[in-house]
Amino acid sequence: MGHLENYVVSSAGHPGFEVRSPLRAYGIPSEALQTPEALVSEQKKLLEFMDVSSASRRGVLRARTNLLSLESALVESPLNHGELAEIGGTDDFIVTFAQNNKLTNPEKVEIQSKMSFITKPVEQLLRPSLRVESLQKTGEYYLSDKLTQKDAQDLMKLWWVFGWTWKGINDFIEQFNASANSPWFSGVRDRNGRLVSAVQGDKIEYADHLSVEVTEFSTLEGHEGKSLCTAALTGLIAQIIRHTLVNDDPIKDKNPKNLPVLIYSELNIDSTSFYVAQSLGFESPSIELNGKIIDQTLRENVYVLEKTPELEQLWMTSTTEEQEAMLANPDFYESHLRNFVMMHMPSAVIETLFNIEEVDQILKFYNQFN
Repeated sequence: MGHLENYVVSSAGHPGFEVRSPLRAYGIPSEALQTPEALVSEQKKLLEFMDVSSASRRGVLRARTNLLSLESALVESPLNHGELAEIGGTDDFIVTFAQNNKLTNPEKVEIQSKMSFITKPVEQLLRPSLRVESLQKTGEYYLSDKLTQKDAQDLMKLWWVFGWTWKGINDFIEQFNASANSPWFSGVRDRNGRLVSAVQGDKIEYADHLSVEVTEFSTLEGHEGKSLCTAALTGLIAQIIRHTLVNDDPIKDKNPKNLPVLIYSELNIDSTSFYVAQSLGFESPSIELNGKIIDQTLRENVYVLEKTPELEQLWMTSTTEEQEAMLANPDFYESHLRNFVMMHMPSAVIETLFNIEEVDQILKFYNQFN
């Protein structure tokens, strides 16, 4: 979910405590929390931050830790546990603790919290470059990693459901072109050059690792069911791996410290986005602690707007100020809150499916229209 802070569009956030609209508090400790006491202490700090800030609806703490500390901390945890993902090349995990002070639809949450997501064996997954190659062979679409202000209308048509304002869209495009440290972007264009599918990636460095969130999976109505978003995500993952795990281009290197990398996504359970991620090897693993399966559901995590012609027309014709006013209205955003699941790309999948030869093969397809 894109928002502008200090002139930087971010979905992954920043280390420390911050308030995100609407009424959400986030805490990301800059150091790893390797004891149960440290984990519990940071959760209490988040609750204190919520008390003195405007973030009264939801609090989220994301931290690096180890399984032993997590297992002990769960006994005293003042927050609900939401997600867990391995950090490639280490024995540590990224854990998210979260608490909603109010659930608008607890019955729906309870049903969805029981969902399980089966991970496909790597050998059953299609070679990623073949997905992009098949897109190219259609003669109707091609991969694009370019963005200009002329794309603002198309990008808004794709991302308005995620609450993007006109200012947010324009700032994203400006930042994308202005900085070597910008977010990643991957899209699919039709033969007329119009964006019809898009995804983006954003990174945050904390606790001696690099977290990269891939997000905003979207395909324009009338173009669904053609694996366009899967192709866009394939290209995005290849870009991220090339720029963070293979450090042979100092200009494009976005991981100069050569830190361990976690590639993850928070995916709307009500959509098909988690199937797109799953087809490329993302997983939501079944993890058991203290004899209980850890629930990976993020209850009423963020809003995704209802995709109706009436709401789309209203959003597209509203100013940034009017869009922000809608999102600030509790009656509006609470009706659009969704449940998400955490999925991440295991290091074994990266090594097997996205080796450097495969990555470079995928990247060759960008901006090539037959």
